[in-house]
Parts: sequence; structure tokens; C-alpha cells
Amino acid sequence: MTVPKVDLPPPADKSIHVENPKVVFDYEITKKGASDIREIQLWVTVDNGMTWQEAATVKPGQPLRANLGKDGTYGARVLIISGSGVFSVAPKRGDKPDVTVVVDTVRPEGRLSGVRPDTAPQLFWSGEWFGGQ
Repeated sequence: MTVPKVDLPPPADKSIHVENPKVVFDYEITKKGASDIREIQLWVTVDNGMTWQEAATVKPGQPLRANLGKDGTYGARVLIISGSGVFSVAPKRGDKPDVTVVVDTVRPEGRLSGVRPDTAPQLFWSGEWFGGQ
């Protein structure tokens, strides 16, 4: 018997959830010119791309670390600057983030609020075991 292949739609929420506002963004340089790369910048939005601000700058090969500060939803984009000052497309008003990070440091709390009998129907079956000794 073969198992049918099922194509599932992608999850609606492609956010990355973290419990610490200090994060490291992985990046990949996919194209560069003769002047090589001078720096990599991380740009962050807290309003889904309406405003952007620079959050971190590193040299190529260094980890792109950022402290997002507090709980909330952050969008992020990377900006790569060449040795001659040419840069990839900077985020502008209305641009959507490449990655969304949700910082949630709130420890959930709860308590038991009561006890009640389980009134779900209980099904019992007695009989022989089929398929064996």
C-alpha cells in the first residue's frame, strides 16, 4: 500500500517566535562586485514597514546581532554595502519585512479553577481479541 502525497499549504504565520530580545540574524551574501563588501546593516520596523530604523551594523562574516529591546513584533531586512559604497535596496516606507520576529518573554501563569465530574460518554467493549492467539 502506498501512502498518498499530500501538499499542505504553508503556515499562515511565518513569524519566528523567540523568548529573548537578544537575537542573531543569519544572512547570506549572494552577489558582490570587485570592491567586495564593506558592511552589513540590519534594519527593523515595529509598524509593519511604515517606518524603518537601523538596528545593527557588522563587517562581513561577523554575526548580525541585535537587541530588539522589549516584547513585540519586529520586521527585519538586511542591507549590504559594497566597498565602493553601492548598496542593496534600502527599506522604505511601506516595504514589507523579509523576516518577522515575535519577542515574547512573558512567563505564562495559571491555576486550577475547580473540579467537576467527567460526563463524557464512556464506551466499553468486551469480546475476543481478533487476529491472534
